[in-house]
Amino acid sequence: MSVHLLRWPDVWAVGYTPEEDERMTRMLRYREVVLKALERVRADKTIGNALEGVVTLTIPVSDPPFTKEDRALLTEMTMAADIVAHVGETLEAQAERTTWQRCERCWRYTPDVGTHEEYPDLCERCHDVLQVML
Repeated sequence: MSVHLLRWPDVWAVGYTPEEDERMTRMLRYREVVLKALERVRADKTIGNALEGVVTLTIPVSDPPFTKEDRALLTEMTMAADIVAHVGETLEAQAERTTWQRCERCWRYTPDVGTHEEYPDLCERCHDVLQVML
């Protein structure tokens, strides 16, 4: 039998709740706006890639509160250095170059690069990985 002839499970059969579906729909809408802002500053050569960008995201008043879990998820979804959110009238985003240093292992720009004596070129996450491995 071909995979093309199989029936795919409904979204709810996978185990998503309506709240999870609503959250992901919202995050995908935010992602689109953030990626456009990052592309604008990449196109004008302010940044080389999304990892170098810090985004200020305006969340509409009508949307649910933007949690730290939302921030972490959206940062991963967009590969931005950081996302700072505040409430406003309309959904919009502005991006600029980060002032943080780049981790030499994962290439992410984080505020903790340069704070570890043993591995000054690594972020906290990569530093912890090396501590476990060695």
